[in-house]
Parts: sequence; structure tokens; C-alpha cells
Amino acid sequence: MIRFLKKYENSFIISCLFLAFYLLLFHKIDQYSPSRFTSYFFACAALLILNIWLFINSIIDFKNKQFNKYFFYFASLFFLIVVFFTFGWILKFNLFISSNKFKLIALAFLLLYIIVIVGYKLVKAVFRQGFFNTLLKKEKIKLYQVLSAILYISLITFLITPLRLFITSPGELEIPFFSLLISCFVNFAVVLLILFFISMIVPGILKKQLIIFFYFLAAFIFFYTFIFPGNFGALDSFILKNADNLYGKFYRNILEVLFIILLWHLILFLINRGKIKVLAISFFILSSIASIEILIVSSKGKSLFLVDNTNNTNENFLPSYNSTMMGYTKTGKNIVVILLDMMTGGYVPRLIEEVPKTIEKYEGFIWYPNTLTIGNNTATSMSAMYGGWSYSPVEINKNNTKKTLIDIITESYEVLPNLLKEKNYVTSYTNPENYVTPRGDINLLNKKGITAGFNRDYIPYWNYKNRENQKHDYNSSRSVSVRLLTMVSIFKAAPFIFKPIIYDNGDWLIIGKEEIKNKGYKWALEHWAFIDLMKDVSNVNENNNTFKYFHNFITHFPYAMSKDGVLTKDEYPDPSVGNNMHGDNAYFSYKAAFEAISRWMDWLKKESIYDNTMIILVSDHGASDIKNPMIPADFKFNEINDNYLHSAQVLLMVKKFNSNEGFAIDWRFMSNADVPALICNAAGIDDKNIGKDPTIGEPWEERVLDTVNSSAWRWEQLLSRTKFDIYWHYKVKNNLFNDKNWEKIK
Repeated sequence: MIRFLKKYENSFIISCLFLAFYLLLFHKIDQYSPSRFTSYFFACAALLILNIWLFINSIIDFKNKQFNKYFFYFASLFFLIVVFFTFGWILKFNLFISSNKFKLIALAFLLLYIIVIVGYKLVKAVFRQGFFNTLLKKEKIKLYQVLSAILYISLITFLITPLRLFITSPGELEIPFFSLLISCFVNFAVVLLILFFISMIVPGILKKQLIIFFYFLAAFIFFYTFIFPGNFGALDSFILKNADNLYGKFYRNILEVLFIILLWHLILFLINRGKIKVLAISFFILSSIASIEILIVSSKGKSLFLVDNTNNTNENFLPSYNSTMMGYTKTGKNIVVILLDMMTGGYVPRLIEEVPKTIEKYEGFIWYPNTLTIGNNTATSMSAMYGGWSYSPVEINKNNTKKTLIDIITESYEVLPNLLKEKNYVTSYTNPENYVTPRGDINLLNKKGITAGFNRDYIPYWNYKNRENQKHDYNSSRSVSVRLLTMVSIFKAAPFIFKPIIYDNGDWLIIGKEEIKNKGYKWALEHWAFIDLMKDVSNVNENNNTFKYFHNFITHFPYAMSKDGVLTKDEYPDPSVGNNMHGDNAYFSYKAAFEAISRWMDWLKKESIYDNTMIILVSDHGASDIKNPMIPADFKFNEINDNYLHSAQVLLMVKKFNSNEGFAIDWRFMSNADVPALICNAAGIDDKNIGKDPTIGEPWEERVLDTVNSSAWRWEQLLSRTKFDIYWHYKVKNNLFNDKNWEKIK
């Protein structure tokens, strides 16, 4: 046994170290958590076993009159004592120390221990071979063997993955693609040079071990970036929807530690058996494949290279298209849809209770609380909300064979404008999805007779009106965006145990809370500027009927509306939760949006066009990271994912033409995919692809609706696929609040 351990001494030491520190890091550090004490116990046990081995080894050395390991043994023993008392002290006295800080302390100890190991190897070599022989010893390692591993590490982590993340949602970041490409390439080149420099100057005795580590790291990055990405939900505005999954169960952590130890030994085995050439060629091929993929996707999306210059303003700081965008008719009809992205319908009762004077202004509105989303993310819900039931994910997957999903979503945006054109309606869209207008190329819609623009185009006038022209530093935002993409890339490549540390509750570790707050402020300002100005920039100069679809993200995280309905960047809206996602952060934004819309409706009434205006307030899906207060506490259908359930109920409020009395509630079963049918019925259009208006005609009690979720929501996925990759599909009958009415199809 002793001979076996001595033969594989390095592997034994590394395995014990990794097990110890993995267990120290693996779980949320909750007060008196059983797993916390168990992990601590086993971590100390692993370190104790290591020290016993070193003690036995030192006795053997003493008998052989070899004293070079004493330094390492006593350093290791001292380290065990420090770890034992430090973490024991933290646990015993329950110090007020955050989970991430606790883990960073453990990481600091790990780094110290690695330094000790390296020091031991050097001291051992110096005793055996002498100082200069140790430093100048040459290993037979060729340049391509080093370059292959460090090229893959640098390329994937600092260039390819950030670009892939950008392409995932090209409209979310204000930085142009070419600027991002340059920044990422500089990061890639710097890291590559640093790693190459380290490989050149490292002492000869450690060179082989360094090469082994580089190939282990390259293999590690490959597996965690592409094979084991984890189920943490969509990354929306750099917030993970399923962040709770970062803290895995004990068995996942045990499997992970076994996998990492096996991967290390596999790389060690291949290199010791002379297979380093195979590894080098393999990683050169993987680097080439990743680079080619980026080139192909980028070439398909030529608009990625467009710099967004749509923010053309006139002398009054307003967008040049404003008179058409915000023009209404006094003599004809106006149909206005306000899509409040990610608003959970279950918060309307709280609005009714807490701001009754605001709700009183919603005269003639009917609220449909029993409204189910057609899709649990924007990509799966948007096409049906613009084009009707024939554009629902289920129907698309059933009937489509040739068109890409991007083409289908783009096509859905044209359905209502083409139908309404026959009734003399002119169409305006704000914030068309980047699936339709990537990088802000609104000319794609303008050429089809649709006036299109962005909420952010109203920032100059909002700043002028509020005397806040220098409120935001755009260059700073671009720098933060590059760093965020880099941190997300490192997050993807990291083991599950390190992911919570890197994520840092949405702060991404090195970004800083002030920059996160500022980015949240910038996000909210882009959409608040428009919705707050609706009452000021509207006019009644349009002669034709008007159809307007205003897509607004003020109700989408990150939230930055205070309790009093004003933008805040110096603190989180709800300071009690320490982030801009949970607590009352969402509710404050919902309230601000409803109050702003009510002020716009005051303008409609003042101009005497409230009666000839139909208004629909709707959301594409709810917020999965907050609890829906309307979902019953005893809802027990375990087949339904909790996050899915709380985001399944969406907002739907409708004011029809000439409806101006009171505020009513209707419990009939509805879907946000019913919006086109409501519009067509009001405009006197009958189209079989749109569907029937469910508020009239057939009884709704037996109605069954589909709701789905798909992993294919990213831009580059929709660019190449013809069908949604549906991994949740439910059929719900007449009442979404009854757990017995949900049937899982997939």
C-alpha cells in the first residue's frame, strides 16, 4: 500500500486537496445547515489523511536519512491546524460572513497550499540536483504541444464564448459587434501571451507538470462549456432565471468531484504514455471548429456589424418619426397594444388595493386574471401574440418544414399590419424584437410600411425635459458589457462549485454593485423614457385609423424604479433584498408603469379620443424568479416546474371601443395569443388563421389551451432551426389556478 501511494504520490496529494476544498466550498453556507457541518468534517478528514500520509513519508525519509520532506510536512501540518481552527471558529461562533466570502477564504487557503506544494517540489529538486540544475533543466517539450492547450484555453474563454453570448441576443448590448470583437481579441491575445510566457520561464523541473495542468484545464473548459452547461435558465439581462440551481444536491457534487479526479488522471495517463501529440492535434481541431462556427453564424447575421444609428433627433430632441409613431386620429379608430414584458399578472390585485386612484382611471377596462401564456419566454410567445394561433409554437412545429424560426417570427410581425391595411389602418411598432431587427435595423420594417422605432430614442428628450443630460456614461457601459461577457464565459467554463462564487447573486464578482446598479438604471431609462413621455409626445394629427404595438421592458428585470415611481441608480429599489430582482423590486416597476399609462389615458380623455381608442395591456410571460401571489399555496401538481408555474399567468386587460364605465374582472380562460383575435374582431376582420375572439360567442368553460417552454430562444438558434425545441408542454383546461386541470404532454 505504501509503495502504491508513493508511486502515485502527486495524484494522491492532489486528490486529497481537491476533495477537501471542494467539500468546503460545495454548499450554501446557511446557519446551522447539516450539510455545512458534514462538509467541514469531511474536508478536515481529507486534510488529516493527507497529513498522516506525509507524516509516514517523513518517517521513511528519516530512516533513509533524507530530510528534504520535513519542510513540506510541517508546512502542511501547520496549514491543517489553521484551516481547522479558522473554519471551526467561523462555524462555532456563526460569524456574519456571506456564503461567497466564506468560499473565497477557502480558495485563499487552497492557493496557499498550492504554493506550498510547488515550494516543496522546488526544494526537493534543489536538494537533489542543485539550484542551477533545477532552474535550467530542459524538458523535451515541443512548442506546438504547449501552444495547442493554451490556444484553446484563451480562444474559448476570452474570444469564442463571449462572441457566442453576444450573438445569442445581439440587441441587448449597446456595444457594436466590431468593437466587441476587437476588445475580446485583445483579451484573448493578452491571456495567450501570459500563458505562453509562464510556460517559457517556469523551472525545468515543473515544466512537464505545467503542461499536464494546461491540458487538464483545456479539457475541463471543453467539458463544462459544451458538454455540461448546467440548467440555470435563460441568461436575461445577465440575470439567471434559475439561479437556485447553482446550489446542487450532494450527489451532484460527489459526481463532479469524481469526474474531475478521473479527468485529471486521464490527462496524466495520456501524457505519461506519450500521447501528448494526440491531445495537441485534438485541441487544434476543436479550436478550428469553434472559430469556423463563429464565422458562419456571423456571416449569416450581417446586421451584427451594423452600428445602431437610428437615434436621429430633430431640434426638439424627439425622434424624427415621432409625429407618425405617436399620432392618433380623432375621427377614426385607434387600436393600441402595450406589451409590458415579463409582467406577472398576479400583482394586479395588489395594485387595485394599494393604488386605487390609479386603477379608477382605467375606466372601461376588463381584467382577465385567468390568462395563460402561450410560451414561457419571449421567443415562444411573440409570434402568436403578433400573428395569431397559427404562429403558436405547437402549430409551427406541426406545420413548418422549410422556414427558419427567425423567418417565421419576422413574418408574424407583418400579419396584423397587412390585415388592418384593408381597413385603412397605419401601423407603428416600438422595440421590435431583435429577432426581427437585429442591431436596430428598423429599415427592415420601414420598407414594409410599418413605422418602427426604439424606446431608447426618447432618452434625449426625456433627459432634456428632466434636465438630466449627463445621467449616464455610455463608454462606461460598453466597458462593463465586455467584462460581463468575459465573466459569463468564465462562469460557463467553471465547475459547478465555483459558479455561485462567479455569479455572485447577479453581481458577477468583479463588476461591482455600483456598476450593476448603473447598468440597471440604464436599462430602465431606455424604456421608462418612452412610457413616461407618452402623455407629452402624443398628437391627434393622423387622418387614418391607427394601430400601435408598444413593446416596453420597464417591467422586466433588472428593475430600477423606486417605491415612489422614479428612477434610481444609487440604491436598489427594494434595499432590503440587496439586489434588483427579488423582493418588491418588480412590483415597484409594475406600479410605475400603470401610473404612467394612466397619465397617458388622461391625455386621451382630454383630447376626446378615449372612446374611439381600444387599449390592450398584455405581457408575453411572467417573471420566473419571483413568487406569483395569486398561485394557490396548496397547488400540488408536482409535474409542473415551480419557476414555470409562477411565470405562466400573464397580464391581460382590455378596453374596447366606447367602453368607459368602471373596472371589471372576467374569469374566463384566456391566452396572450388571443390578442390578434381581439384586435381583428374590433376592426371587423374575420381571418381563420388568427382565431376567434374568445370574449364573445362560444362558451369558455371547456376551453383547453397549450403552454410551452423551449430551449431554442437564442438568436443564433432561431437563425438555423425550423422547429422549437420544446421541453415543457402542458395542456390546461379552463382554469390555470387548479392543479387538476394541468396535463403534462412533454
